[in-house]
Amino acid sequence: MKIGIYTNKAKDPSLSVTKEFMRELMAEGIEFAVHHTLSEDFSSCEVFDNDLCNITHLAVFGGDGTILSIAKQAAVRNVPILGINLGNVGFLAELEPNELSVGVRMLKESTYTVETRKMLSVLVDGEHLLALNDAVFLRENSPQASGRMLRLSVYVENELIDQFVADGLIVSTATGSTAYSLSAGGPILMPGVGAYLVTPVNSHTLHTRPLIISGEERLRVEVDTNGASCILSVDGTVTKTASCNMCSEIMIAEQGATFLRFNNKNYYQKLIKKLNKWGTS
Repeated sequence: MKIGIYTNKAKDPSLSVTKEFMRELMAEGIEFAVHHTLSEDFSSCEVFDNDLCNITHLAVFGGDGTILSIAKQAAVRNVPILGINLGNVGFLAELEPNELSVGVRMLKESTYTVETRKMLSVLVDGEHLLALNDAVFLRENSPQASGRMLRLSVYVENELIDQFVADGLIVSTATGSTAYSLSAGGPILMPGVGAYLVTPVNSHTLHTRPLIISGEERLRVEVDTNGASCILSVDGTVTKTASCNMCSEIMIAEQGATFLRFNNKNYYQKLIKKLNKWGTS
């Protein structure tokens, strides 16, 4: 076993939580290496790059955004993630900073389960992109747009299922149902549900409702920019901007993101706790 350590230094500026985790690993005789972004802070440690070569488990310190930033590389390498929450919500994380010793002991004893989360494969302009949370088509705010809304057509296996005139459209996984889609009025899907969630953003029609579509089918989203510009954001990172029409095919990816889970954790309890904390913070 070799644990890779990936830390968002904006969330752990003194690296105190990261260092405590290292001390716990050393006390249990577990090997570890640090991501190259930490190489100057831990010059005596073994370093790994984004290819995660020789890493068996990946400990990620930060919020959900930090986990999303490395999840794709981990999925490709089939490396399970242990998330340590240093953010505000932490839906994807498994441990809080005060649970490090318990987590390391369970790592050593292998008393954990591995949960696989579905990801999206997004094909646009010949490029394949992976998303753990969502792919978002969003109207770009600019003087040239003059308040114009996007026209979005959604197809399932080449059959048109709906058209939206809206600020945008979110295609999310069950994992992403508690992210942007939730803010746009979408329902929450349990993590094991293998489906797409299609949620319009500020649609200009009264009949519009979020749609849940079987993950066994292929989606196609066609965007008529209607004189505006469209941004395609994948897991919060802008990947494409188009001032003309855009077409994207979306399906459930062969790769899945895997997470270490401990038996005393309950998703429903976490959901209530996190959403209540989010609403009052």
